[in-house]
Amino acid sequence: MLKFYTQFSVDNCHDLDAILAVAKTWLNGSPHSSFNADNLEPLTLQTPGPLLQGSEKIQIAHCYESDYQGLGVRHENLDNKQVRWVTEIVGAKIGGRFWISVLLSCDSDTPLTHSPQAKKPYIVRLILEHFGGGQDANLTITDEPTRLQDNEADFAAISRIINGESDNMLPVVYCSADEYNRCSVDPDDLAKWLSGMAHVLVEPHRRFSFDLKEATEGKNVYLGAVGIYWPNGGLTRVLPGDRFATGNDLAVEVARTIRDSLVTQRSIKGCSWSQLRERVSRSKIQALKQQDSAELEQFVAAFDDELKAKEEQLAAAELTINSLRSELMNLRAIKGHSGSSLLNEGQEQDLYPGERKDLVQEVMQTALKNAQPNTRMFDLIDDLVQANTPVGERSRLLAAVKHTLSQYQSMDKKTRSDIEKMGFSFEEENRHYKLMFKGDPRYKINLAKTSSDHRSGKNLVSQIRKEFF
Repeated sequence: MLKFYTQFSVDNCHDLDAILAVAKTWLNGSPHSSFNADNLEPLTLQTPGPLLQGSEKIQIAHCYESDYQGLGVRHENLDNKQVRWVTEIVGAKIGGRFWISVLLSCDSDTPLTHSPQAKKPYIVRLILEHFGGGQDANLTITDEPTRLQDNEADFAAISRIINGESDNMLPVVYCSADEYNRCSVDPDDLAKWLSGMAHVLVEPHRRFSFDLKEATEGKNVYLGAVGIYWPNGGLTRVLPGDRFATGNDLAVEVARTIRDSLVTQRSIKGCSWSQLRERVSRSKIQALKQQDSAELEQFVAAFDDELKAKEEQLAAAELTINSLRSELMNLRAIKGHSGSSLLNEGQEQDLYPGERKDLVQEVMQTALKNAQPNTRMFDLIDDLVQANTPVGERSRLLAAVKHTLSQYQSMDKKTRSDIEKMGFSFEEENRHYKLMFKGDPRYKINLAKTSSDHRSGKNLVSQIRKEFF
């Protein structure tokens, strides 16, 4: 049962042999292992094991060829519930790059009543600390978030990622800014959780998403939503709101989604334990071939025929897996964009949480008032109204506008602060302000610096409601 898998590049200046040293450090410090520095000392490239210690076993494999270098460590541990846990760490230098994969699986000889839970192996963190993250297209693999700047280079880079035009291998988690230019999750914590699994990018400010919408045809998340963008252009949208009580709950869901999806990915050729062992076997066979024995040649030929048949079966299975994976990603993208079986989202973005949902709810309530009771139309509309709870942000904002501006006389410091907290911004002109809502330049109204009569405040509230709500 595969519980965790990831693969990423590291700094190519390091030697492969360091993987064994990092693996020993990992086991020596693990509370779940009886291995320590002393009983791990016999494990070397010359004596690759298996090395036994209680219910644990560890072994290494390595292969050095002209176009390929690989080294792997495989650790097995039988826990007190008789579940066997297997961790495989494989490093491979291929085509001038240094790749590392980490796999965690478990199995049992007896049926399990529930699936065992597993955390991200601590060795992923140790690998990044020792080797340093490599490059993934124009992104660096790290345990820190990338805070985008409002410049052409960063805008072009995130546009390519969202449009599926970038060559990155790891998924990208994009944290959009809410109306107060804040993230719904803590990007620093999230980046540490997802180190070696995904990149975390942070939107510079709310206005950035308006331009991004044009460049990505509305595929970008916005207003505090978190988007997971896969290398093949698929999107899993994870929205904050009623489903998540806290930002931490949202972050946990993002991390779970990433982990569950990564276990389905295909490993880089030569960067898995089985592929490394296959290369070791091929090297041994090649050495035997060079002994020039006719009988041995016949045996090797038969072995090669059998191996080719297995490879053809594997290739066919991988085609099926890739097809299903592509279909799954498409379904995720469709679900992420629509979120409803009744309505497509369209191109407009919410300017505040639940804007469109609350608008549709209000339209349905108006239609319900005009519908005749005990008719099909009435029952359908009533059912939809009951099934969709309004977010309530529209009502809250309107109440705040009325409370702040219904008695408006002049723009003092407190009034301006209260208005800005609602998401309004000002453009100052000679005798009045241009009032804009949530950074959207399409909608503006004039606001006098000093009111002319006692009804100015109420008229202003009415104008704001008509223009912005």
